[in-house]
Amino acid sequence: MKRRKKLMVVLGGAAGALALASIGWASIPDGNGVIHACYGKSGGNIRVIDAGTSTCGGNETALTWNQTGQQGPAGPTGPAGPAGPKGDTGATGAGGPAGPTGPKGDAGATGATGPAGPTGPKGDTGATGAAGLPGPKGDTGATGATGATGATGPGGPKGDKGDAGAAGPSDAYYSRQWSQVDLDDNYTVVNYVTLPPGKYVAYGKAWIQTTQSSHVFVICDFIGYTGAVYNAALFGDASALELNKSADVVAGTIALNEVFTIGATSVLQMRCEASPGTYAEAIWITATKVGNLTQA
Repeated sequence: MKRRKKLMVVLGGAAGALALASIGWASIPDGNGVIHACYGKSGGNIRVIDAGTSTCGGNETALTWNQTGQQGPAGPTGPAGPAGPKGDTGATGAGGPAGPTGPKGDAGATGATGPAGPTGPKGDTGATGAAGLPGPKGDTGATGATGATGATGPGGPKGDKGDAGAAGPSDAYYSRQWSQVDLDDNYTVVNYVTLPPGKYVAYGKAWIQTTQSSHVFVICDFIGYTGAVYNAALFGDASALELNKSADVVAGTIALNEVFTIGATSVLQMRCEASPGTYAEAIWITATKVGNLTQA
């Protein structure tokens, strides 16, 4: 272990007396109660100095300490002492002001009826009472003379719509195309019918046959024009058919149904498309003009 150097204050001869005299004259401790000293690093000597006029040398370490230590923290609160004896009864105080009036008490019992007083003067006539109940119905009187005819009253509100009448006669328009019509990958018109304005139920049918050895997909639909202008009201039902000669399915029927209303003379067309080598024949279009079209 390292030995700690002992701290020694060396005071000797005249130099010691001079040092003591200096200590007596200096401001030690300073105004804040702090003592300042210098500790020799080589010899371990301590010398007390007046910090206001002196400083430690280069081979000394400055030291400070207080004469009075810092105040410690307050101790915990002690337990409460025992209760003292009861004091003497004090003198009676002056009377306080009168309190507010208390609530009204309950009504007392009704007293005995007193003797009747003398009759007072006649009072004023009271208000007319309510009308009495109606009397029984009297006998019927004789019929009076007929009065003059009154002015005609205003017309009543419009009545409800009556039931629909029986259907009238209808007109049917049809076209038959017996000849064979070759089909290709673009739509081909296979039949058409010209119709006047009105409401129609239309039906179309075509016999389709192919010479193709592979699978064939056929599609037909309705389309129409009014004065050479496309009319969306006539574009309706579409139907498809699959043919496959390798599966011995080389022909079949396509049917179309549609309802529409037109306001001017128009042309209803039936058109089909399929792979080359496919054709349509025995093509029918029937359009029946009706009074009303009602969706069920």
